[in-house]
Amino acid sequence: MNSLSLIRSAGTAGDFLDRRFWLCAALFLANVLLCGLVADVRKKLWHDELATLQIAQQTGPAESVKASMEGCDNAPPLYSLTVQRILPLVRNDALAVRLPATLGYCGMIVCLLLLCRRRFTAVYAWVLP
Repeated sequence: MNSLSLIRSAGTAGDFLDRRFWLCAALFLANVLLCGLVADVRKKLWHDELATLQIAQQTGPAESVKASMEGCDNAPPLYSLTVQRILPLVRNDALAVRLPATLGYCGMIVCLLLLCRRRFTAVYAWVLP
C-alpha cells in the first residue's frame, strides 16, 4: 500500500467520522457498557465492595448512614445509599455494587467525547481520549 492510498483512506475515514460521529460514539459506548456489565458480573467482590454491600443491605437509609458513621466503611454514605436503591432492582450483588461506577465511567466517556468534539475535528476527538 503506497502513501497516497493511505492518505485517501484516512480522508474517507475522517469524512465518515465527521458525518456519523455520534453514531460511532453510541456504538462505542454500548460496547463499553456491555463489556463493563459482563466484567462486573463475572469478577468476585473485593473487601471494600463487600463493606459497601453490607452497609447497603441495612433496613433503611438511616441505618446505612449510621453504619457508615460508625466506621464500617471509610467511604461517604452516598454510594452505599445509591447501592441500597439499586439492590431491589438488580438481583446480582456484584452488579448492584459496581453499576453506579460503570454508569459513571460511561458518562465520563460521553462528556470527554463531547468536549473533544467541540474543540477538535472528529478524528482528533477520537484519538485524544
